[in-house]
Amino acid sequence: NFVGMAGQGNTFTDFGGLVSNTVMIAETNQRGFRVNSNTITGGTGSTGEVTGIRMNSGVWGEAIDNNITLTSSSTTSPVIGISVGFSGGNATNPNIVTITGNTIQGYTNTAATTGTFTGITSGSGGTGSNVTISNNTVKDIQHQGTGTFTAIANTAGGGTLNMNGNLVRNITRNTGASGTVNLVTNSGAITTTLNMNNNMIGDATAGAITWSVANSGTLTGVGNSGASATCNL
Repeated sequence: NFVGMAGQGNTFTDFGGLVSNTVMIAETNQRGFRVNSNTITGGTGSTGEVTGIRMNSGVWGEAIDNNITLTSSSTTSPVIGISVGFSGGNATNPNIVTITGNTIQGYTNTAATTGTFTGITSGSGGTGSNVTISNNTVKDIQHQGTGTFTAIANTAGGGTLNMNGNLVRNITRNTGASGTVNLVTNSGAITTTLNMNNNMIGDATAGAITWSVANSGTLTGVGNSGASATCNL
């Protein structure tokens, strides 16, 4: 199954606005599920969790060239651009997940206190898995409060992980003297090969991140804390 295809994506607008959690595109337990070239804009007035694309479970999935702009009015609920949690496969037929060319941009919420923001997160893996999270952009985000800000992250173990050519720029932390910031990170136990190359933390257009006050929180630009000792880096 698929939602959108190259050059023929869908446009989703004006969703959310309630206390309950809001997900624009949601999937559970499918094989070969693809989300491609969609434009998602919404979440205004929502006080529950807001998610653009959530691929909960399955194997062999892709999220490619989607453009997502989310808003929220919550003080504590998370906001997530893309979340992919595909796992399974085996050594002869491994799980392959591709998350490339997506843009998460323009988020702002002046009410947030401890609510977290995540641009793209993958919990995809499995025996011999091959996961690619490359050439994505997270930009022009205003994250209020002290909740953790995560731009692009992999959290699951697997065989091979490619995180290359991603861009994070023009992030603003408006208030709070603390709050963790993770820009391009892997915490999954990758066993075979980990490639993290040519990621840009800021560029000629804008710097990476600005705080409105002095900050004592942890900042990780590009980081790996999970790959196994035998993994090729």
